[in-house]
Amino acid sequence: MKITVLLLMICSMPLMAADKAFKIKEEAVYERKSFDAFVGSSDLQEVKVEADEWSSWKVEEAVPHGAVVKKGDPLVSFQKTRLADALEKKQRDLRLQQLNLEKQKIAVQQVEFTARKELELVRLKAEIASKAELLYKTTGRKRYIENLENDVSDMEKNLKYQMSELDQLQKMYTQDSLKEESEEIVLQRQKDAVERAKRYVELRKKVRDDSITLKLPLNDFNNLYNNEKAKNAVNKAEIDWQAKIMTEKNKLADAEKALQSALEKLEKLDQEKKWLSVAADHDGTAYVAMFNEGKWSSKHKNELNKDTAVTVGTVIMTLVGQNLNQVEVRVPEADKELLGEGSTAYISVSGRRYILKELSKDSIAKNGSYKVVFELPDFPKYFGMPVEVKLFRKVADKALTLPLNFLRYKDEAPDKPYVMVKGKDKQQEVFVILGESVGDKVLVTEGLKAGDTVILP
Repeated sequence: MKITVLLLMICSMPLMAADKAFKIKEEAVYERKSFDAFVGSSDLQEVKVEADEWSSWKVEEAVPHGAVVKKGDPLVSFQKTRLADALEKKQRDLRLQQLNLEKQKIAVQQVEFTARKELELVRLKAEIASKAELLYKTTGRKRYIENLENDVSDMEKNLKYQMSELDQLQKMYTQDSLKEESEEIVLQRQKDAVERAKRYVELRKKVRDDSITLKLPLNDFNNLYNNEKAKNAVNKAEIDWQAKIMTEKNKLADAEKALQSALEKLEKLDQEKKWLSVAADHDGTAYVAMFNEGKWSSKHKNELNKDTAVTVGTVIMTLVGQNLNQVEVRVPEADKELLGEGSTAYISVSGRRYILKELSKDSIAKNGSYKVVFELPDFPKYFGMPVEVKLFRKVADKALTLPLNFLRYKDEAPDKPYVMVKGKDKQQEVFVILGESVGDKVLVTEGLKAGDTVILP
């Protein structure tokens, strides 16, 4: 980590740790920090395959490490056969998705038709059930009870007829002095008929009573239940109808998305054919390596042979132009004030010093730091040459400064710093209000004046 140094416009002897006193002066205050940097080029081409669909890239041919090339010369080419096969497969996939889409459109039409007819059928059954319940309430229930009563009445009438006929036969046979055997048989038969009629009457009465007590409530319930069931079936059918159509339409939407995705993938893969051959953007020297933050690295040991597999998005080659006119340095975000207006950069390289008063105005923060590019004058240098960059920032034109080690704090007032000021006869505690810290010193805004002498206890 670099050390911040306070620069004073008024020359004075630096304060040593052993000093026990410091005289307050009003002076200009600067902040300075040093950073390691390197020589770069405005003509820099990083060769890497930027592909999303095709990942199996194998080298067909590449220029050797350190080759000098002209603008437009091929740097690296990749094998075409497998990519062509992949394109053909993507085209088949696209056709399949087109057929699936047409199939799903037909499915939507079919489900709309069948679901609508099923709903119509359920509604018709519900209408019939409603009419049946109404008919039962108005006439059916009454007719059912009347039939039961009529059955009993018929049996009672039959019993009455049988008893009357038996009574007539008995009278007739009683008056007749001659009783034949056949007449006895007729009389007995009629007696049996009367008994039978009595049993039928009792049976019909029991059937009537049981039906009114047990069967009639069940009929009432079934008619009401069937009607409600039919209504619920209509409600369910309406929801099912919508759900079936929505399901098929969702499948249709998925098919459309799948078709669009297949089309986009085919288009991307077709566009990625441009990476089959990469040419030089400018004149320069090709290195089978990646340059990052002043260091070279090579995954492929500085050579790309036939059938070498490369990773998508990874720099496999760097083309360095002849225009070595830049210095690149990373400035931590905490030191971004050094890049502000009025800052100055001193660049030391090969024993020579350059002063740049205009710093980059388009620095971009990345990973907690700013990448700053300075334009360099022409001098003998090579790409990646290490240099030192010193950034200066004027903190104040006139200010009172105080070494940090002279500050004191009391336990009861830890937020109120004070210093010991030397007087004519004795030392005096003076509370101070501080400004910005710069290195091992701090600006004093209130409490002290130029000429005061602060001492260590």
